[in-house]
Amino acid sequence: MNLLEIRTHLAELHNRTISPSSIVGRGYKNPRAAAANWLYRELHNLVNPNDRVDDCSVKSDGKPFATEAKAMNSQLYKAAKAGTVKLLNDATVTDYGVKPTSEGDGYMAFIRYQVKRG
Repeated sequence: MNLLEIRTHLAELHNRTISPSSIVGRGYKNPRAAAANWLYRELHNLVNPNDRVDDCSVKSDGKPFATEAKAMNSQLYKAAKAGTVKLLNDATVTDYGVKPTSEGDGYMAFIRYQVKRG
């Protein structure tokens, strides 16, 4: 996906003109948040290629957190801080924090991780 497509999908997701399943498929516990997390991560990584993140988290309604403090209260940030993030392939969290979204419409919690090599 290119930058314009991601921004369009994000706006449509916020306006509820597309369904979250059209972005991430079916089977998610909170599909709107899963779709928004994926779109914000892809957008951030396209805009900031030297500051990539592996996962991010926004509110359950798919919109970013209004303040840094609210993002620091998110489940992803708290789990990363406590060292209890569950990742596949025995990956370990190498960095975590809070960043402004690339759209400038709020904040997202993020993590970076590294997969252990055999």
